[in-house]
Amino acid sequence: MHLLTALTALTAQTVEGRLIAAAVLPHGDFAYDPKLVNDTGGSLQLHQAAQRLGREAQTASPELIFLTTPHGLELSERYLFYLNSENQGATPLDDMPHQAAGRKVPLNFTTPSDLGRKLLLKLQESSLPVEGLQGFSNSQPLPISWGEILPLTYLRAYGPLPPVLPMSFPLRRFNHSAEMFDELLLLGARIGEFLDALPERVLWLVSADLAHTHLQSGPYGYCPCAEPYDQACSQWAAAGGSQSSMRALSEARRLQGEGAMSCGFTGLVALQGALLGRSWRGEVLANEHPTYYGMMVARFMPSELLLA
Repeated sequence: MHLLTALTALTAQTVEGRLIAAAVLPHGDFAYDPKLVNDTGGSLQLHQAAQRLGREAQTASPELIFLTTPHGLELSERYLFYLNSENQGATPLDDMPHQAAGRKVPLNFTTPSDLGRKLLLKLQESSLPVEGLQGFSNSQPLPISWGEILPLTYLRAYGPLPPVLPMSFPLRRFNHSAEMFDELLLLGARIGEFLDALPERVLWLVSADLAHTHLQSGPYGYCPCAEPYDQACSQWAAAGGSQSSMRALSEARRLQGEGAMSCGFTGLVALQGALLGRSWRGEVLANEHPTYYGMMVARFMPSELLLA
């Protein structure tokens, strides 16, 4: 069954709220606009896959998006939930090795602040290191940029965005993400339980790029672990939360520790925590590295729909 048909069937079958689907989308400039690198290196494949996923995700009529981002507002030690009712920003397309002549991509979305506070309380009951942020007495939007904006543009292109509940990862993920593995699994599991109990239909969206050490000329240099890391992420996504996915993600964890330098690793592990115990399957639509870092487009849905 084509995913578009499966999502339509899910919409028809499901009235009550629950976690209905999950997706991994890149926030890299070259997936957003492949012309920045002349459509080379798999950039066009990434863009087309992200567009397809955005269109099909909108078909599921999500009423809430839970978004994880590694590049948002960040605390040093704690996971951060955005609690302003409005969020707004414009991200420049200025990543290496190109300059996009001042181009910016704007986006704004709403956040259900009361729901965010309820989720915080649930996570704090499990002694997880989480915090909420409200700025400007909730009279102005919180700022957002590429980690939130670019993945969401693929959905916005096919319809209005539902409310978005964003969570960012702490700064310690830069040097200690591999060591955060068990904590991230627990965090994801507790968030998944909370989302399943909501009246809204929820899409879990992971904003993620993969290894940043594919090229010696890149800002982080070269690591032979980069390509194996990206392939382990594909194996993880294709396994859809099963025990096989745990083995693949554990291998990605090892390679992350060796120097893959993936900003998206924490988001993948948190999603894995939510997927464990579910009868879901995953599919990789694209996995490429147009320049020094890799990107992946992947989707996850209940097994009976993807296999029908």
